[in-house]
Amino acid sequence: MMQKTLLTVVTLCLAGVVSALAEGEIGKITRFDGKAKILSGTTVVDVKEVGQPVLNGDKIQTEDGSVDVGFADGAQLQIKPFSTITVDEKTIEKGILFFKTKQDTRRVTANVGKAHFKSGEVSEKKNYLQTPTAVCALRGTEGDFGYDNQNSYLNLTIGNADVIGNILRGAFPDFD
Repeated sequence: MMQKTLLTVVTLCLAGVVSALAEGEIGKITRFDGKAKILSGTTVVDVKEVGQPVLNGDKIQTEDGSVDVGFADGAQLQIKPFSTITVDEKTIEKGILFFKTKQDTRRVTANVGKAHFKSGEVSEKKNYLQTPTAVCALRGTEGDFGYDNQNSYLNLTIGNADVIGNILRGAFPDFD
């Protein structure tokens, strides 16, 4: 009985490691200052160096600092002080039966705070900037987005967005 329990625990731990490895690196820290952390699964690590990996599903939290993330397709994310941002990438299927297509997507969620996002120049990924109350589908875009626990904000400097939900457009202050 004890061996079965130990084997079950070891199997579950290995499954967790394999699952974490399957998530994969989607970007790297390209610049940081001040204090920031990355929540990856159930592990919290300090942002310590340029080149530190950002994995699919990671939540990046800044305190009195800021963090820049560079993605493989050239997209850039600048996370402002006192913000929490989650990044996810996946391939989604659209269509029915034999007419299905696949689309690579990136979702950048402002859980609270402010960030600046610039899509990759040659990327085929469909980018979504979202908050708890709104989603913006981007096309060739650069701009700021954020959430202050009451309102969602979007200030595009280049490109367009299809918006679902209530969002305030135009320049908005940092939330520090």
